[in-house]
Amino acid sequence: MFKTISRSLTRSRNQKGFTLVELMVVVVILGILAALVVPTLSGQIDRARINRTVADMKTIQNALQLHFAENSAYPAALTALGPQGITTVPTDAWGEAFIYTPTGTPRLNAYTLTSHGPDEVSGGGDDIIRTQ
Repeated sequence: MFKTISRSLTRSRNQKGFTLVELMVVVVILGILAALVVPTLSGQIDRARINRTVADMKTIQNALQLHFAENSAYPAALTALGPQGITTVPTDAWGEAFIYTPTGTPRLNAYTLTSHGPDEVSGGGDDIIRTQ
């Protein structure tokens, strides 16, 4: 009886680590999980950047509305917004400056605020545009 117990203990002590097949199964499972998760996360990051850009554009629009209420015209450039609630003009989520185009004659009574979006190219189909 002691011989049987001694053999089973010896066998279990000699078998250390995992077999190659076990490691390969784990690697395949991790690869499948990564293939499922990575595309989902990248889509979430793009949506978060778009949402941040839209929120920043709304902040700029609020400052523009305040400027219009005080001066009966929109400013000629975003840098003229100083005391109207934003200290620095934010950039979009891709690090590019917003494109502000005041319009209207004889006074500046309308504007277009644009971000080129993820592709950072004008007219690329994913531009984010806000107008007043």
